Amino acid sequence: MTTIICDGKTIYADSRGYTGDKTPIGIKRKVHKFEYGVFACSSVHPGVPEQLLALLKAQGPYAKVDPTFDGDALFLQYDGTVFFYSNGPGWVTLEPGQVHCIGSGSQYALGALAAGASPVQALELAIGLDVWSSLPIYAESI
Repeated sequence: MTTIICDGKTIYADSRGYTGDKTPIGIKRKVHKFEYGVFACSSVHPGVPEQLLALLKAQGPYAKVDPTFDGDALFLQYDGTVFFYSNGPGWVTLEPGQVHCIGSGSQYALGALAAGASPVQALELAIGLDVWSSLPIYAESI
């Protein structure tokens, strides 16, 4: 339940935190920069993003994800390679040079991007339309 955008250089994310039962609990930082790149994750289950990040840090994006996690994630390596994860056994390399969006507000963000909005403008629009996304916006770049 979020909106996350990756333009190949930066990952942008909203910050709505919730308890898993749709009750807002404040602000949560969903985008993280670490020694291998930038990571952001969306899941309806609290704790899944942190577990997937820990596994990514330990094994990298080429290892099998076992057990699988119920969530979608983007990982941007420092060389510009973008990986996508979605409830499966591993990460998938995405097409370079494209903007990628995940989360409940992703369709709003993609529409705004198609209309010429910047990633920040697209995320602001998605936050305004998607009840599961909210300000502030966090971003991390490679």
